[in-house]
Amino acid sequence: MKNLEIVRIFFEIAELLEIKGVQSKAIKYRQAAQFIQNLSVSIEEICHDGNLEDLIEFDPNMAIKIREIVETGKLEYHDKLKSKFPDDLFRLASILGLGFPKTKILYEQFGFERLDDLEKAALEHRISNLEGFGEKLEQQILDIVVKEKKKKINTLLAFVYPVSNGIVKTIMALEDVKRICIVGSLRRRKETVGGIDVIVASLNPEYVMDSFPTISHSNVM
Repeated sequence: MKNLEIVRIFFEIAELLEIKGVQSKAIKYRQAAQFIQNLSVSIEEICHDGNLEDLIEFDPNMAIKIREIVETGKLEYHDKLKSKFPDDLFRLASILGLGFPKTKILYEQFGFERLDDLEKAALEHRISNLEGFGEKLEQQILDIVVKEKKKKINTLLAFVYPVSNGIVKTIMALEDVKRICIVGSLRRRKETVGGIDVIVASLNPEYVMDSFPTISHSNVM
């Protein structure tokens, strides 16, 4: 597992250095990450045996950084480098899977604070106009954002079901309501649901519809 952590940190450093325009250092970190990725033994074992410096792929400075990660689980240089970039950049990069250079372009061009902003830019085809993006990548970004938003909206059935029972009982108690039926993902007992969907038969549908906001609020609270 320590090998994977070092690989992750070194690849991230390489991308951040590329953003800063330090290409030569970025190449060194990327090569180091690829070397460790291909190792068949634990980098911890190599460090403990004292043979790390003998690996010709690493300069002494790189070996020191590897030892720091092995011993502390993090790298101070990595943390300092990350601190020079907005936190939202890392969040967006993680969600979109585009890598830091392209994510930084999106961030600098539009200053996204919410996924809704990114979705709007994609729908308005502002992303496809950026150099190096195009319509295909714009659609890919839109699909990822919509999927991520849906994931955040959905709630575990265990939390929704008790609320739905209360709402059903409250609606049934309304005047002129003849029948109510739960439908959608809640009725199918999905693990997560996006909302509480019901069909109501009533002789006074306008009155029932006007009552819905109050019913939902009282039961959720």
